[in-house]
Order: sequence, then C-alpha cells, then structure tokens
Amino acid sequence: IVKILQSKGEIVVVTGDGINDVPAVKIADLGIAMGSGTQATKEAAKMIIIDNNLAIIIQAIYIGRQIAKNIGKVIRYLLSTNIFEIFYNAMAIILKLPLPLYPTQILWINLVTDGVQDKIFPFTKSEEDLMKQKPHRPEKSFINFSQILKSFYNGIIMATTHLILFIYLLKVYSYEVVLTISFTSAVISQWSVGIQEINERPFFLNPLAHFKINPYIYIGVLLGAILQFTILTYLPDYFHAIRLPSQYLIYIFIAPIITFFSIEIRKWFELIIKKI
Repeated sequence: IVKILQSKGEIVVVTGDGINDVPAVKIADLGIAMGSGTQATKEAAKMIIIDNNLAIIIQAIYIGRQIAKNIGKVIRYLLSTNIFEIFYNAMAIILKLPLPLYPTQILWINLVTDGVQDKIFPFTKSEEDLMKQKPHRPEKSFINFSQILKSFYNGIIMATTHLILFIYLLKVYSYEVVLTISFTSAVISQWSVGIQEINERPFFLNPLAHFKINPYIYIGVLLGAILQFTILTYLPDYFHAIRLPSQYLIYIFIAPIITFFSIEIRKWFELIIKKI
C-alpha cells in the first residue's frame, strides 16, 4: 500500500509498534514508532512518539512547516534586497552615472534593514492555510524556481524604480542631495519588501491579519527609522550624506511606495491564478 501511494506522488506517513509494521515503517517517507513499540520498530522509524499520543504528529508537522516557511521567507527577502543593491549600482555604472549607493551606505543599509528584519522573520506566525498546503517533496530544492523568480522580481523592480528616480533628480538637484535621497529611499524600500514578505497573501486582503502575523517587524522598522534619522542628523559625513531639508523628504518615499504596491500587485495576480 505504501509503495502504491508513493508511486502516485503521495507523501506517506506510517505508524507502527510491532515487528510486523517494520517493513512499512522503514520504506515510508516518515516512519513513526510508538514509545511502547518494539525495539526493531523504533530502529526502523525516523520518529518515535514517547507518550503514544498520535496528536503530536500533527503538531510536529505544523511546527516543521512553519519553520520551513519562515526560512523560505527570510531567504527570499535577503535575495531580493541583495539583488536590488547589485543591480542598482551595476546599472548606474553601465550608464556611466555617479554611484547611487556608496559601500559604507550599503553596509549601513544591510545593518538597519537585513541586520534587523532577518532576525524578526523567525517570529512570524503561520498563515491560515498552512496545513492545507501540499507537502514539500524531500527530493525537491528548498528554494525553487518560483522563489528565485519572486526575489528577482522584487529586486529588479526596486532597482529600476530607484534608478529612474536617481536619473531624474540628478537633473534637478546636486549630487549630494540626490545621494542622500537615494540612500534613505533604499533603506525604506527594503523595509517595504520585509513587510510584504512576512505574508504570502496580499497585504490589503486583510491588513489586520498581516499585522498580527508578525508585529515585531514594525518595531524593527521603527528602530531602523530612529537609527537612520540619527546618522543623517549627527553623522552624515561618514556616510557621504547631508542633513536633508524637509522639502526633499517626499522623494524618499516614491520608490518604496512603488515597490510596495508592485509586490502587492504580484500577490493579487498569484491569488487570482490559484483560484482559476
């Protein structure tokens, strides 16, 4: 029975406690032995339930899926932000423009965005349909083509939006002003990606549920905002920046807003495709 189910692409879990269960427990994708079972069954199994409580299996699968999902989310977030930084500077160099982000700025961005937000992703609660999703096949890569494609989508959208804004602002304002706008805008854009990536469902489908799934990320954004304000106010020279006058503040939100809604549109598109 186990082999027939596996041949049809099913992930098979078998529980057992006696000698007669050993062959099935051994070839199953997940063999589970009871704590009161024979030693042979325990040796053949991948999991042993000490207290014989079968309900713990569901809980273990739930926690395992939640951990795997959160690892996938943080990897997708980190890939997105790093693709953005690489493409943004690379496209500027190819177009023979001044650098939109200096190395010290990139290090700081990674500190106040990646350095804070990636530590918060493990606290993300599970999404509503977690146990309704199909099992992840063990022979398949943890990060699949779809995940990589989403990361490139996020990163290239960010890079393109920032570059267009950067080119426009260079025609209007001094390089020092534009560089500071680019620097701060990049920080906020990565926050917007982090907020979007904590939940695979669209933000505006249920904003309250999106907030509840991981409220700590907003604390991370607040902490990052305080740090960014501090360096721009007291240490701008160390980061090739200036104290940005208030009339320029509107520009630092243009690219982050476009990034946020571009990811939102992608999520709605994915949701519609799933329902078709």
